Amino acid sequence: MTPWGLLIVVLLLAALLTDPARWMPWLLSLTLALPKTAALIAGPFPLGGFQLVSLACAPLLLHHLATRGVPPAMKQPATWVLFGLLGWAASVTALSPTLFYGTTIYTSQVENSEGLVVEAPLTYTSSNLAQVGYLGLLIVVVLYLCTLPRLDPRVLLPGLAVGMFLSTWRLAGDRAGVPFPTELIDRSTYLYVDLTGDGTYRLRGVFTEPSVLALYALAALALCLVLALAQRGASVSTRWVATGVALLAVVNLVFSRSGTGVVAGGLLLVIAVPTLLGAGGRSRAIGPIAIGMCGAAALALVMHRQVLDYAGGIIGTKVGSTSYTARTQSDIEALTGIGDTFGLGVGLGSTRSSSLWPFLFASIGPIGTALFAAVVVLAVRAAWKEPAWRGAAAVLAATVVTKSIAGSAPFEPLLVLGIAVCLAGPRVGTSSPPAHARGDAEGFTSFADFSRPRPGAEDRSVLA
Repeated sequence: MTPWGLLIVVLLLAALLTDPARWMPWLLSLTLALPKTAALIAGPFPLGGFQLVSLACAPLLLHHLATRGVPPAMKQPATWVLFGLLGWAASVTALSPTLFYGTTIYTSQVENSEGLVVEAPLTYTSSNLAQVGYLGLLIVVVLYLCTLPRLDPRVLLPGLAVGMFLSTWRLAGDRAGVPFPTELIDRSTYLYVDLTGDGTYRLRGVFTEPSVLALYALAALALCLVLALAQRGASVSTRWVATGVALLAVVNLVFSRSGTGVVAGGLLLVIAVPTLLGAGGRSRAIGPIAIGMCGAAALALVMHRQVLDYAGGIIGTKVGSTSYTARTQSDIEALTGIGDTFGLGVGLGSTRSSSLWPFLFASIGPIGTALFAAVVVLAVRAAWKEPAWRGAAAVLAATVVTKSIAGSAPFEPLLVLGIAVCLAGPRVGTSSPPAHARGDAEGFTSFADFSRPRPGAEDRSVLA
């Protein structure tokens, strides 16, 4: 067990022994700070903190269903789509290695691949079981959050904030010699060289590589922009915290020097400007939005040459690299190889590509990909319709856009929790009746408001 795993286990036991309905969502969020760091090693499967806490949600979910029945929040179209996705993906993963045994695939799940994508014959691997299990955990987390009396719209913020802080701390350690507790926080065995061939420094923070840091930084930035600028009813303290985390996210994004971050950031910027203006509507948030965008435009005009040189240098270096060639080739082979399985796919965990959609298409075919896309669309739509949950919708949208460029893991903790919060949050509600009665859709003033159970709510501890 790693120090991170020990901390998660201690916090998990404390949550279960006191009030899991109150603390489990926050603990799930906290695990986003170190999503790739193993907490426990179970045979060939390293369990991260998120997977460990998600597994603990399963008995809580079963206990609720056995004692109180199915809550109304579970009765939504996305739930049935999720079960359809699980059934289809599990069937394809179980059958394809037998039906199409020996078909050439591109994977890193072979000996001596050194983490690179290489040709290999299709067969069963431990990754098949792991990926289907991660999909099952997505459903567990969604359904468990649906059993809660209510959920804080800012539940995604703590984990992203801690991840950004730790990554900035590492930057200070690398560049200014500030002591950083590597042995306690980041003991990942994933080998990544922070200095590229030309000596340019690239920050990976507490994540496996700069592109993953860019993914989490963009998600944090999207959430914080909504909280700071477009979230009606947010307290002053929430806006200040969101602003601080947004600044840390920008610093991490800049020093990651990630081509994925540059391209995805540009796309998200194009989406964000009209979206934030629309989210402000007739509320008082339109003022901060306009001021913030005018300030950003002025800064862009002053520093446009530096920004263009920075972005152009990163993209030019990336396009000319062997990494870009290998990633592009893996996506092409994933898309063209689907014909060898007559459109079924080779199963989750059997192949690896560079980005999300080619990975899904090659793994579970067009049917499975369409089911996954439907889940994402339903989740973003459900959250964006409720003003209090637009931050969660922004996180999910930013994650999917970024992973569409690079990042094939479909059940990344950030993506899983983003889907779960977007589907469950608007259904279980966020405000007490008095807040709704006065027409304040958000009606929150502090994090403590959402940590307390509703009046009359029972103690939900199953171990106490």
